[in-house]
Amino acid sequence: MKDEIVVTEKVLTTKEKLIDFIKNNNLSFTDSGSELNSECAIISGFALSLGVDHYDEIEMAVLTMNIDSNTNFEDELRKVFSYSKKNNYGKNWSSDAYKKMYKF
Repeated sequence: MKDEIVVTEKVLTTKEKLIDFIKNNNLSFTDSGSELNSECAIISGFALSLGVDHYDEIEMAVLTMNIDSNTNFEDELRKVFSYSKKNNYGKNWSSDAYKKMYKF
């Protein structure tokens, strides 16, 4: 009997996917103004593409990473996620353009 090699792929949780995305795309949530707004829009769109329904899932992923942020990213994330959700920012994440711009 031949030895069989069974490869199992680990299924990541949504939180793990968010953390990997943040790390792989060097999102820091430490800046202010337009940079913070941009990072919140990026992570919100990606999260929406995963089926995330509330900003607190993103917030928990960021807080788990112990990012030393002197900004109040939670307020910005709350506003941007709400806007992103209303404007369907998650719809384009399967496109080749997004796959070229971000690691996920």
